[in-house]
Amino acid sequence: MDPSRSITRFSRPSSVKCAIFDTDLTAGIVVTENNHIFCQNCSAELHKSFNVCPTCGSQTFAESPPQGPANFTSSNPSLDKSPDAQPAGLGWYFAVLKKYAEFGGRAQRAEFWFFQLFNFIVSVGLGVLDGIFFTTEVLSEGLGPIALIYLIGVFLPTLGVSVRRLHDTGRSGWWFLLYFIPIVGLIVFLVFNVQDSQSTANKFGPNPKSSR
Repeated sequence: MDPSRSITRFSRPSSVKCAIFDTDLTAGIVVTENNHIFCQNCSAELHKSFNVCPTCGSQTFAESPPQGPANFTSSNPSLDKSPDAQPAGLGWYFAVLKKYAEFGGRAQRAEFWFFQLFNFIVSVGLGVLDGIFFTTEVLSEGLGPIALIYLIGVFLPTLGVSVRRLHDTGRSGWWFLLYFIPIVGLIVFLVFNVQDSQSTANKFGPNPKSSR
């Protein structure tokens, strides 16, 4: 912007409120001759009619962009898209699949149990498809081919997240063999997996809840 260009400042009332957002519509806005303002949070160039930056949610504006890189820190937490943010819900399922055959490190309870939940849902859904597309004779021999192919495909991610969950509680992945002991082993394995993460780093890595 040409520094020699004069800046026209408009007086504004002391309080102009938006009935929807309950915010001062004129707060922090300086209008230039070309009717554009700059968000001081993310450097976006906006028309003077904007009261909230659509990029980051900030309400702080000026006649020139801020010096240095934009930080994109939003005043609205729902607008923040941090690359280090932990997954939620279905995101954990895909996070485990991305670590397809990874057995090192730790996995917190949310990662393990959300994966198990959506893995079960997908398996049931594919079983229904097997019942639709294949005959009773085929299904009477065991799992249908669609569900069977899926379960083979997710075997390594399932084993990996189970081992990492044991690591998260300070145990060796070899404890996974308890799973194959009828009843008692399954119960012990279940108890291990409902335990919370060790609060500090252990020999398998840092606490996954604090390392993001």
